[in-house]
Amino acid sequence: MQVNHLASLLKESKPKFFRYWKLISFFVPFIVILEIGRRNSMALEVMWNGLALHHEVLIIWVILLMPLNWGLEAYKWYYLMKHFGFSLSYLSSYKTTLTGLAYSLVLPGGIGEYMGRAEAIPDGSGWRGAGVLSIARIAQLYATVLFGGLTLGLFLLHKQYYWLLTGLIIFVSVCWFFFIYSTRIAIWLTQKLNGSYTFLTELLYPWTQHGMEKPIVFLVSAVRYAVFTLQFYLILLVLGVEESTIDLLSGISSAFMLKSFFPSFLDLGPRELAVTLFFKDLHSSLAQVLAASLLLWFINVMIPGIVGSLLTLRNFILNNRRLS
Repeated sequence: MQVNHLASLLKESKPKFFRYWKLISFFVPFIVILEIGRRNSMALEVMWNGLALHHEVLIIWVILLMPLNWGLEAYKWYYLMKHFGFSLSYLSSYKTTLTGLAYSLVLPGGIGEYMGRAEAIPDGSGWRGAGVLSIARIAQLYATVLFGGLTLGLFLLHKQYYWLLTGLIIFVSVCWFFFIYSTRIAIWLTQKLNGSYTFLTELLYPWTQHGMEKPIVFLVSAVRYAVFTLQFYLILLVLGVEESTIDLLSGISSAFMLKSFFPSFLDLGPRELAVTLFFKDLHSSLAQVLAASLLLWFINVMIPGIVGSLLTLRNFILNNRRLS
């Protein structure tokens, strides 16, 4: 029977309905992704037809960076699972990362990511597995805050927005305080729980362990941040956005920071709002900037999301064959 790991977190049960969860999880993301692509296909076709040959080469580089982007995310999941005693191959890690991406397009917050990666979590270890995943997610968030904050800080300093710069410094400092002392905070919280709410104790367990796993995962997250920043930067150049490097990187940083703190349906919304706010006073056309954001979403989210949905369908078919 197909196990629904989200349900097993709430109660140790396996209702028959969840045998078909994978089929549902394939059709919903797949149909939604295709519909978004259909609605924007004309804009994407116009953009592609307007590219010169050397720009097409840059786009190819952006596309080639996409599997590296998700490969780094998969490595964080693989490394952490192995570190905390779970048996997982890198290939399985990559596949469950893509299925998690497909789920996350239609489920709020980190629920979709967990649902996709739950294949790698043994029964009875759901909350601890969720704690492991939270380290990977929060490390990526802090990498975005740190490097995005540095770039955005340079922009605010250049524009002499000192009050905003002060607020940004305080915000980044507070975030890093919690990250640096995360182990001590988790141990303190576990002691306060004093054996009650065992699911919270299990969730906090990976955070209570001393070691090099958090710095290493943060370094991988930093490399991944550099990869998708480079992708966005190249697309802006391809579409003819002619601004200074610091202005472009500041707009990109603000977009990723807003997206990280204000996730929305289909991964769209906050990023577009951010690029509108930070590029509206520059000389470039907002249409170019928004088109770049849409093209990045298409390459980094839509394409691997479709692959993740197909993997979900494949898993459903294989599981039904085993049961028949």
